Amino acid sequence: MSVPIVRSEPDAPADRPTLAFHYGGERIAVERSCRSRDVQRVLIKVDPDGRVRVQAPAGASDAEVLQAVKKRGRWIYEQLRTFRAQCAHVTPRQYLSGESHHYLGRRHVLKVIEAPNETQQVRLLRGRLEVSLHRKSPEKVRSAAARLVQGACSRSVRQTPAGNAGTSAMGNRSPTAAHPEHADPMG
Repeated sequence: MSVPIVRSEPDAPADRPTLAFHYGGERIAVERSCRSRDVQRVLIKVDPDGRVRVQAPAGASDAEVLQAVKKRGRWIYEQLRTFRAQCAHVTPRQYLSGESHHYLGRRHVLKVIEAPNETQQVRLLRGRLEVSLHRKSPEKVRSAAARLVQGACSRSVRQTPAGNAGTSAMGNRSPTAAHPEHADPMG
């Protein structure tokens, strides 16, 4: 089958050109990037959000990369179909009390509290994610929860100071620092 190389997004960055091909009556767009090492293989990844990413050797032409991707067209198509089927069963969040939300690897039940005279806050309390607002609205609950997640991400990315051995990025003492008998004998 002869499929032309299509640059589907004109505003795509120059280092990540987008190629496309047709399989199963569907047009599949592929983001191309160069591999960092001198490897002669093409690496294909299908993300749960539906993106198809390809890492290819810098010397490979777009036609060669597209040919390699087409050889795996069936696998790519099946991965995309599987991810779409999984997403079809996910109900959209309504940000109401009783919903289950994942935060820092654990499931927490959301509790929305309308407190017009108190300060607005988000806190974790006994396995619940409590959001106190002046007025209940799904948009405000969503943005408050997003701020909590962003704060956790920025804290976890922060480096541990060299003088605080045994302290995690969150500022808590690690179990091995608190109990030397649990320390790794090899470390």
